[in-house]
Amino acid sequence: MDSTDKKIALAQFNMLLNKDSGPSPLHTRTDSWENLASGVGTQADKAQANNFSMQQMLPPEKLEALWRRDGIAKTIMKAPAKDATKNWIAITDDADSKILRQLKKLKAKKAFTQMAIDQRKFGGGVILLQTKRGGELSEPLNLNGTTVITGLINYTRNDFEIQDNDIIDDVDSEYFEDVEVFKLRRRNGTTLDIHRSRLLIMKGEKIDDTAAAGGSMNSPAEDRYWGLSSIEAVFEALGYYGTSMKTIATMMSEATIAKLAMAGLADLLADMGDEDQKTNQEAWDKFQARVKAMVLTKSVVNAILLDAEAGEDMSRENVNFNGIPEIISLNQMQISGMSEIPITKLFGRSPAGENATGESDAKNYNNLVIGVQEDMEPELQRVVDIMTGTEDKYIVTFKHPDMPTEAEMLDMRKKQAEIDKVYLDAGVLIDEEIRENRFVGEYSFETEIESEEIPEREDPEQGREPTEPEEPEEPEEVNDEVDAYQQMLHNMGTAKFDEVLEAIAKDDPDQMTREDRVATLKATGMFTENQIKKMTQR
Repeated sequence: MDSTDKKIALAQFNMLLNKDSGPSPLHTRTDSWENLASGVGTQADKAQANNFSMQQMLPPEKLEALWRRDGIAKTIMKAPAKDATKNWIAITDDADSKILRQLKKLKAKKAFTQMAIDQRKFGGGVILLQTKRGGELSEPLNLNGTTVITGLINYTRNDFEIQDNDIIDDVDSEYFEDVEVFKLRRRNGTTLDIHRSRLLIMKGEKIDDTAAAGGSMNSPAEDRYWGLSSIEAVFEALGYYGTSMKTIATMMSEATIAKLAMAGLADLLADMGDEDQKTNQEAWDKFQARVKAMVLTKSVVNAILLDAEAGEDMSRENVNFNGIPEIISLNQMQISGMSEIPITKLFGRSPAGENATGESDAKNYNNLVIGVQEDMEPELQRVVDIMTGTEDKYIVTFKHPDMPTEAEMLDMRKKQAEIDKVYLDAGVLIDEEIRENRFVGEYSFETEIESEEIPEREDPEQGREPTEPEEPEEPEEVNDEVDAYQQMLHNMGTAKFDEVLEAIAKDDPDQMTREDRVATLKATGMFTENQIKKMTQR
């Protein structure tokens, strides 16, 4: 047992003897499992040194650099925002889409997408409402119904200056714990006062005072008001991934290392460092000549000429890449889990894990996107209320992120039309049923028909009661106003159809012209053109 082991054993023995006398310098934990024999939970346990330190929040310039140079970080910032507005919105009672057209003129979809990106990128996104007849920027927005929104301008949290005294602490104020008048930083170094009612705001994840007091590149007031960027929690994992990929690139460039054993190399190197200039130059020239000869011979015959007697030797060593793909995959899964974005979307690869289909990942991601939509919805509702001069008359709802796009919907309708044609040609459906299911009201891919009642078939094995044959119906009296052809058709009964055709063909009452007979037979709706022709030929 060396001296270190003896010290640890002695310390453990003292801890055991003085367990009730208070903590010793080597015993600072009293709420965990301990094993004096193995050292678990004691000073000898390396895990006892684990700690979590408070780090500064990422400054705006670093977040901007990640956006520009790190594709994974950019996807984390951008993808949920883009998917939140992909299918855009629906507005109740906007039957003629007038409000949607006005929003399109304002480029509202682009502005709200950018606001969501800025929220995820910096921890806060802002839209300034440009108005006509809305009053001064520093005053509350005029909401008397005459204000017209003329534009939507995007800003980030970094464009505004917030001090502790800017946050309202009056509990009776509608802006309690908010800022009533924001200071917009201008390029000339001055600030411009803008009232809160003229701004649409999306904040990042909330942080408490303790986290803000830990230090950041901005003032604590700004951090408390705006919140965190979506990159904060995943930043370290992104660093590990980027470093790993750079290391692999370096290893690839040195995947094969050539080793050359050159005769007299040590003497040449010694002569190169000689103080005598002539000796130095001669050694250098000799070394260069030898290396040049090797390079030239290799370029000509893809081989290297070596001096066997001098013991020169050439070999190659390959870098071992075993296990690296598994490590990279684990890192990707870590980033995917932290960012709540599926590995398929973030890294463009198939779902990981046994029996992985990606369905649960897609569901979790949709929940993330819906959360972004819920943050945007009240702000977009404000825009619609101001545009229409009403309050909550036209309700705004974002469409679910899983809904197909317009192009995808057109493709689906085209395929449904092809299916409908097959059923129509086969006589399974009729035109009216297709029209009712597809185009009456909202378009539907479901097909519902009113099925006729089919009588139950009797079991042929089951005996039946003998029934009396039905007596034929007495022919009705001939009305003088009904001609012979109509009466014959009316009283056909169960006679064979061919016999009736033959009888009508032979019959030729003089009181009816051929045109009259043709018209009469057509009116019954029971015969084809060829049958009528046969019955009326002379």
